[in-house]
Amino acid sequence: MGEKIAREMEKFVWLQAIDRLWVNHLDAMENLRQAVGLRGYGQQDPLVEYKKEAFTSFEKLVGMIEYEVIRRIFRVQVAQRPVVMPQDIQTNIDTEDKMGLKQQKAKPNVAQVRKGSQERPGRNDPCPCGSKKKYKKCCYPKYG
Repeated sequence: MGEKIAREMEKFVWLQAIDRLWVNHLDAMENLRQAVGLRGYGQQDPLVEYKKEAFTSFEKLVGMIEYEVIRRIFRVQVAQRPVVMPQDIQTNIDTEDKMGLKQQKAKPNVAQVRKGSQERPGRNDPCPCGSKKKYKKCCYPKYG
């Protein structure tokens, strides 16, 4: 898949794993801080106990991050978009200019617009003059 894409994928996976697991770690540290105060009743120094458990928790965090990254890298599937070359793209403007055949907009037939409601376009229909606007925004004000 290429070295550049592999590095980008690896960065993304690392950041995603660290972000998610670090937030969980911070929540656990907050809970530990609240719970360690009770250790004083058991004749244990709360600060020493907090440091021990925090260090153990941090080691687990580092192990979990490495595990998640390895697991996700082996499961990731990279899908690439097909590359479209600029010369393959053509627009109507380009082909008209190359051929010298600029089409002029067809003028609406006033008789058709003013005829009965069956042949008259609806207000939200495309305008018959070819402007690609709705009839109510283009020729409706002129012909009512």
